Amino acid sequence: MPPCPCQRSRCSRFVARCARATRACAGECEFRLSLLANTRPAQNTAIWQEAWVGWLETERRFSAPTLDAYQRDFEIYLSFLAAHNAALVPPDRAIFRQFLAEQQQQHSRATIARRISSLRSFFRFGSKRNLFEIDDISWMKAPKQPHQIPKTIDSLNM
Repeated sequence: MPPCPCQRSRCSRFVARCARATRACAGECEFRLSLLANTRPAQNTAIWQEAWVGWLETERRFSAPTLDAYQRDFEIYLSFLAAHNAALVPPDRAIFRQFLAEQQQQHSRATIARRISSLRSFFRFGSKRNLFEIDDISWMKAPKQPHQIPKTIDSLNM
């Protein structure tokens, strides 16, 4: 295994099989993240996103289609925030509810649930790594999925 790009002797976040050869540390090196925590959020959104996707890929072992979907969901949320002149950090409940309302007109509940799951994952990642401070994101919930009762089988179909 090659050494970690941060030149520390034992980086606990080293990734040998990174999808991008130029970022062998997958953005997860504690040294790199500590440097990012001291800069403005607007400058770091792309860097935070890259680190988050690297974490999903390596630590959580998400598949490539799931990673693509999570990245797409995050980009959709970023474009929504840009259209409404809102900041990414800290998340605003009113803006988030507007996002949900817009999504419910266009997409299924499963898609909305996945999008909200990806956003919660991003905010938890950033909060746990001290990239930004978020007090509570428990209010960021997906709409409930309907429960369907199984249909009975007629005696003629048995």
